[in-house]
Amino acid sequence: MADHEIVWTFDGSSARVEAEARCNAGPDAPCRMMPTCNCEEWDALERDKQGYFHRAGGNEDGEIHRHDRPDDCNTCTWLNDSDILECTGSFTLELAVTPINPIWVGPGYDWEPIRSETGAHAFQPEIDDGLDERPRPWLWDRGPGR
Repeated sequence: MADHEIVWTFDGSSARVEAEARCNAGPDAPCRMMPTCNCEEWDALERDKQGYFHRAGGNEDGEIHRHDRPDDCNTCTWLNDSDILECTGSFTLELAVTPINPIWVGPGYDWEPIRSETGAHAFQPEIDDGLDERPRPWLWDRGPGR
């Protein structure tokens, strides 16, 4: 498992995809250390018996600035507090493919995911709504004129 990942969530009510950075790194990982100084940048993070540090001005003779442990991963804090989607660079990412059955209703349509042979949806995201774990057919009211 990677130390950092982006969790993509599709919000059906707004038809938006949201993104959130998540840290899986251990408690002593460099991303869980922040400088106690006000330096806005530090290039070379070093570690000795006392922990992580960087040198002021980025040179090897610079004053040592110690790092301490913040409440959260500094990488995820930075990404999640900014517009994480602006930080994606210039690539295209296919999030998922969901086979569907269109359901024609009057002049519009709904749809539902195609179920596999086991009865589960071909693609079923995690649902954290506090309810039981039963599969749910998602029907969308997105037809023309609706």
